[in-house]
Amino acid sequence: MRSRPMFFFAPALTSAVLLLAGSALAQPACVGDCDASGDVTVDEVITLVNIALGTATVDTCAAGDADASGDVTVDEIVTTVTIALEGCPDVIGPTPTPTLEVTPEPTATPTATPTFGGPLGTRRFVFDTARSTFQGVLAPGFAVTLGNFRGQNDGVLGDAFLEFEAGAPDENGIALINITDASDYIVAQAPIANLTICLKPILPVANAGAVQCSGGLDYSIETSVDRIIGQVGIDGFTAADCSAAGGNLEGPNQICAEGMVGLECFLNEDCDSVVGSGDGLCGLGTGRCPGSPINPGIPCDSNADCGGAACTPVRCTAGKVGDPCRNAGDCDSTPTSEDGICGQAAANPGGCQGTVMFGQTGEDSGAGSVVFAPLESFGLNGLPVELGFEAALPCGDEGSGVAQAFALTTGTARTVIFNFNATDDDLVFEQQGANFDCHNWENGTGGKFGLSFPALNANPAGAGDIIIGFTFQGR
Repeated sequence: MRSRPMFFFAPALTSAVLLLAGSALAQPACVGDCDASGDVTVDEVITLVNIALGTATVDTCAAGDADASGDVTVDEIVTTVTIALEGCPDVIGPTPTPTLEVTPEPTATPTATPTFGGPLGTRRFVFDTARSTFQGVLAPGFAVTLGNFRGQNDGVLGDAFLEFEAGAPDENGIALINITDASDYIVAQAPIANLTICLKPILPVANAGAVQCSGGLDYSIETSVDRIIGQVGIDGFTAADCSAAGGNLEGPNQICAEGMVGLECFLNEDCDSVVGSGDGLCGLGTGRCPGSPINPGIPCDSNADCGGAACTPVRCTAGKVGDPCRNAGDCDSTPTSEDGICGQAAANPGGCQGTVMFGQTGEDSGAGSVVFAPLESFGLNGLPVELGFEAALPCGDEGSGVAQAFALTTGTARTVIFNFNATDDDLVFEQQGANFDCHNWENGTGGKFGLSFPALNANPAGAGDIIIGFTFQGR
């Protein structure tokens, strides 16, 4: 399974050091002058930071270890930054006294964090319907726009909107954002797939996301999944192995669970280890635990298998239509009719689908970039919604959707399906958002969010994998 590092919102150590430089006192030696040139350059400051972080050894720049302790401390880095700004002191004469009025060369001036004087305020983000799209990526290089997003309020279609309340940026230019209001439903119809997507925001949301007004941080979002991390019955791989890896099994109703484990089957006797032994069991379960469009539930026989959640029965779709079943034989109208079908046929029976992983692309998303993401360790909640797929409008009349915590970004949104369609190929989709203006938060225009995620076995043209992409463009 492949993944990238998780989100990292803390400012870089070098930024913190530069903020401290104005209060440091110069030392009576040219601390940090690695090449003994008589001055300290930005490259030499970076070398000292690397030594402090442990990615370089102290002998890389012995001049940075002013107290000969065998390491470089923050105090020594602060001293080095001061010298870089003011020049090396005269080691023969008296030590110069630093002053905040010293004007460094333009190339050495640290970028100041903008000040805003208080909360950024409330922004009503209204969707540009023509540019807010629902896309399906069916194959490499083949993305199809399936519909456009609108809003539904009190059953009536109109503009879709989200309302963002942003607090005061901190010393690093980062402000938390609450989502205080939204359309009842955010809706997209896909006639080609005979499908309507219904997103019902669950509001209000405190600390849904953050905006970085100064830039310098990675607010991109990457989702990835390995289409097949193992096959039951192949190389000793078992259903338990799949569960231990956090995966989901395909074909719970047409694969041997006992006897000839992993073999495709229709009847229990198809799985007997020896003809007539009676030790075969066709079907991994009579139901599915609760899942989601991007993480289908695991096979189950009872609620206990789902940790107490409801085990939804798999039912006959032909033969004894509507009856609960484990395999096709359970659905035959008569013992010899062979007209039964249990549930939906799977594209890759016994295949173990990996769990969806979240990471980043590794880039500076720029000033004004916004991310909404469910990151408990950073106190962020993302945009919780009920995601429903209905046959037609209005949304909500066909029951509730599945609770999801959406992650949106104005940076790069990227999704990868490894081993797409259980082959050796990968399917990749990437879209770029557009940032906000912190100096004109309340009355600004534009801004664009991206969201994409894998949907395995969800191709409307038949069994196969797709990537679903959402774009929310402001106007």
